[in-house]
Amino acid sequence: MLAAKEAAEAVWDLNSEGAGKTAAEIQAAGGTAIPVAGDAADAAGAPPLRPGPVRSSDRPVTILVNNAGITAYEPFTGIGTGIGEASWDRIIGINLEVPYLVTQALGPDRLAAGWSRIINIASSSAQTGAPAMAHYAASRGGVIGLTRALAVG
Repeated sequence: MLAAKEAAEAVWDLNSEGAGKTAAEIQAAGGTAIPVAGDAADAAGAPPLRPGPVRSSDRPVTILVNNAGITAYEPFTGIGTGIGEASWDRIIGINLEVPYLVTQALGPDRLAAGWSRIINIASSSAQTGAPAMAHYAASRGGVIGLTRALAVG
């Protein structure tokens, strides 16, 4: 849909092959897409957050789709068993902190353009919970809270 509206898109993925494939599909639909590989949780090293082909002064980023997400199935059973701190941190980092970092970093672009749209992808698990996925459900609930807070100003 964005390709049909002549939007220039950046496809950002940990997997360079996946980013390239999605960018090729967008280009085949008549759009412009730049594949970018990198870990969005590493904001300091994240190429789309720095000036370059994705961010330029003549074409600020006005539409952001935060769709990063990972999960793991680990029971929440207590210290030393179940969800470990590293797993909790990784899932919260990708699923909640990345939308925060990217949204914040692209704030100046949205202000310069005078308008913007932010689409944050969450999950019904945030409302219902899911077995062995407390960290995932918590991260997606955080995305819903972030989205609502941004919407009201």
